[in-house]
Amino acid sequence: MDIHKGFAKIRNMNVKEVRRRNAQDLADSVGDHVAFRDHINRYRKRTGKDPLSQQYISAIIGKTPTKGIGHNMGNDIEAAFDKEDGWLDFPHWQNQDDTEAKLLELFRQSDERGKAAILNIAEQEALHSSV
Repeated sequence: MDIHKGFAKIRNMNVKEVRRRNAQDLADSVGDHVAFRDHINRYRKRTGKDPLSQQYISAIIGKTPTKGIGHNMGNDIEAAFDKEDGWLDFPHWQNQDDTEAKLLELFRQSDERGKAAILNIAEQEALHSSV
């Protein structure tokens, strides 16, 4: 058994969930889903592959994903972001504080109005805690 897959199962998550969450984190790291797609498409263009549509990106890491990230797509994502083979299969958020992880998950599940409200509350709390 692959060690990454084994670790994911220990954490009560299947590999598809781990890959999705890691891909979402990569999308956040470059700004949003459009920047994520563009980043991957630059790699795919260099390797002679067809570009990905925004609909496909939404299907794999959108609010309600309908597709999993398969092995080949996982390899493309890892290569595009200069990650080692198998990186997507390992939960990289394991050291995050539970509160941070919960907040991030709530933020991802929110619509634009909800995201704005979460940011507003966080900014207000940060202002009060620095006084």
